[in-house]
Amino acid sequence: MRNLRSLVALAALVVFQPASFAAPGLILPGDGVIGRNLEVFATVRLAEPAPAAGLDVTITSDDPTRLLLSEGPVKAGSKSITLKVKAQYVETPDFYIQALGDSGTATYTVTAPGLPSANGSVTLGRSALIIAGPFGGVVFRTTTGAPAKLTITSAVLDSAGNPGQQQAIAGGLNIKAELLSSDAKVGAATPVAVTLAGGATSAVAEFTPAGVGKTSLTVKLPPGFSTPAQFASVAATVDLPGIGLMGEINLGKDLQVQGVVLLGEPAPAKGLDVKLTSEDPKRMLLSTQIDKTGSSSVTIHVSGGESRVPYYIQSLADSGTIEYTATAPGYRTRTAPVTLTPSGVMVVYSPYGAPDEAEFLRAKQTIDPRPFTTSLAEHKPLHLALWTVYLDPKTMRGADMTAQRLRPGVTAAVELDNSNPAVAKIARSVTVSSASEFAMTEFVPVSPGQTVISAHTPPGFSTPSNATSVTATVKE
Repeated sequence: MRNLRSLVALAALVVFQPASFAAPGLILPGDGVIGRNLEVFATVRLAEPAPAAGLDVTITSDDPTRLLLSEGPVKAGSKSITLKVKAQYVETPDFYIQALGDSGTATYTVTAPGLPSANGSVTLGRSALIIAGPFGGVVFRTTTGAPAKLTITSAVLDSAGNPGQQQAIAGGLNIKAELLSSDAKVGAATPVAVTLAGGATSAVAEFTPAGVGKTSLTVKLPPGFSTPAQFASVAATVDLPGIGLMGEINLGKDLQVQGVVLLGEPAPAKGLDVKLTSEDPKRMLLSTQIDKTGSSSVTIHVSGGESRVPYYIQSLADSGTIEYTATAPGYRTRTAPVTLTPSGVMVVYSPYGAPDEAEFLRAKQTIDPRPFTTSLAEHKPLHLALWTVYLDPKTMRGADMTAQRLRPGVTAAVELDNSNPAVAKIARSVTVSSASEFAMTEFVPVSPGQTVISAHTPPGFSTPSNATSVTATVKE
């Protein structure tokens, strides 16, 4: 559907620009169309610069019942006006031609001392007050708490009744436009009526939603205006605001992620309670706190004026897709899916972190062992890190992008093997808790050589296909 801006841009015509010589010395505006009760600006040009004393140019309507003239956009029109062309200037100041009729032509006469008089004409056309919603459209959607902008514009109509060029209300007039709603229970305009004063091309109101449904907004035409073939009405649809949830994600067994409730509209002044419910609490739980074991459902309070609050999703299984639902008074119900996957523990050199996402995402498995080298002379603390991650069910790979911390109440005691204890010392066992996405253990170089540190899969977890060991080389 074409919007108001594009329609007006396509239909706009350059009117009242200088035409040909209507008489020696005077160049009059070209013939254009002016809508009833509307006005356009124009100028009269001279063939030669005005003399040192300037030149008075008088413009007179030949029929003041159909056409008036004004020296300014907000000034009421009159039968005749006189404009001063300054010395050495070749153009009068802007003046305004105002139409009082909506058909046929109207003429005016231009005179100036020492120059032959000249006659000009304009075409009188129908005019309309057109209405548009946000972004100039004739159809829009909003929610119960979100007002929408309405724009009422004055325009001349073409022969088919379509809106053409925007033209201002004639100076001296105040046009009152009443905005009607077909269903006030859905919404109405605020204010109900707007005024387009002389010189203005538009006025703005707000559509104030009242309830869910559809309504049509129209302009009750004041006297002298016609119904346009387009933009005579705007269709509004009002919905309840939505709720955003964390969804379409993977979650490893015995791991948890943080989600955020996002309200489509801020909570009312007294706040809002949002209830989250898991469809299968034997496999997935919900919690309001990062360190609290979840339950089948939780209620999250959103303070007045706020629109986001965190929560936590906790997995108890390693397969399947579980949905959970958010409900709140005055908001649309939202359901989001979570895919449960196996989880594992990776061992890496701490400064490197978990493997990058490329290793996880590439179709063909190419494992980067990421060994590290140190020396006895460095005398600096070194650490290995143990990461809990969800694993791709097909490739069993993990990466930094799959890192998730343990859910509350679960720990992972990871046994470590050291292939050459003469090269370095490490702890035999490291416990990973829900306090962090990873745990660290010190790597202490002892003598030159090479050793491989391997992590055993703790009970309840799966063995990753990457990052289960790290090779360390110690130099002098």
